[in-house]
Amino acid sequence: MSFPAHISELTADWLNETFARRGLLGGRKIVRFDSAPASGRGGTSSVHVLTLTYDDPGGSAPNQVLAKFSSESEAVREAVREHRLYQREIAFYARYGAHPGIPTPACYAAEFDERANTCVLLLEYFAHAHSREVSAEGVEEIEKAVRCLAPFHAKWWGAALDGIDHGCDLAVVEKHRSQAARAFARINDGGHRGEMGEVSCRILELWLAHARPLAEYARSRPLTMCHGSFHRGQILFPDEGGGLPWVIDWQNVAIQNGAHDLARIVVTGLLPGQRRQHERRLVDLYHSLLEANGVRDYSREQLLDDYRLGVASLIVFHSLMLADYSVATITKYWQGPASFWEMLFHWPGAAAEEWDVLGWLAQTIRSLPVPH
Repeated sequence: MSFPAHISELTADWLNETFARRGLLGGRKIVRFDSAPASGRGGTSSVHVLTLTYDDPGGSAPNQVLAKFSSESEAVREAVREHRLYQREIAFYARYGAHPGIPTPACYAAEFDERANTCVLLLEYFAHAHSREVSAEGVEEIEKAVRCLAPFHAKWWGAALDGIDHGCDLAVVEKHRSQAARAFARINDGGHRGEMGEVSCRILELWLAHARPLAEYARSRPLTMCHGSFHRGQILFPDEGGGLPWVIDWQNVAIQNGAHDLARIVVTGLLPGQRRQHERRLVDLYHSLLEANGVRDYSREQLLDDYRLGVASLIVFHSLMLADYSVATITKYWQGPASFWEMLFHWPGAAAEEWDVLGWLAQTIRSLPVPH
């Protein structure tokens, strides 16, 4: 069955066929649907909330679903093609979405056309859940995120993951190094080292000089399935009640070290003072939950090393967005207390300084058994 690549191509017939194949209709039929753009979603995709009308109002089939298509912009689709964002999310839902080991939306359809680089996802819609910004009350939320994350990582620890990209693929690392080099040139040439932070700049400089051996080192560490972009915007917390949140947007899913996900949610999800107060406890919680879910031969000391690497990788990853844009323009709009710039560079830089990531990184590079 062909699939609709845009909201304009979506039909009630396709929805009925899709729901029927999953046994959701129970003799009913969708007679119409209404669509509205999903609030706050759609940087690389076109996302809509569908309200469904059935010929019989009874039954348990969903009354609302989320329809996620590839971007309507051909330029955006081409920009994300090399990173395989659509394929990666489709592969996650199609192969692992039924029992991922972490709360995610139920998936009713996951289709991808490689030639056209178009896709459609039909997902469970949570009307009474929202992502939440960093706040003084945010520690409980991040703890819940960690409680979701550790069992997920434990489930796929060391597993052969068909269809999931490797986060330390050397070709990808070379592309990232090229982007980071352009970004670093913009930072230096424009006199922006002070705005970025000296620790972050020195970590980026060290990574640029040793990206390949560091990638090979990362591949030698314990690996699992990672979300790849595990920040507050990808987590939906229930509006009411104390249940666990749902994790969405799996376009960056990859085989990687679990501490990368952990470092991102802790370092960018908490205000710096909160992080200093609760970070060690959250790292220990993650480790204890790994053990409780069957992970063996992974010491707390190994996790702390991987967490340091995760903080360094966070700085490198955030720098990539500076490769093709004026740093002066970005800082003009992003500067200020608790601003996006602070979260991207100053918060990870502060964490790196407190964990002596620069010293650890230099020592690790010296110990690598490969030319560097």
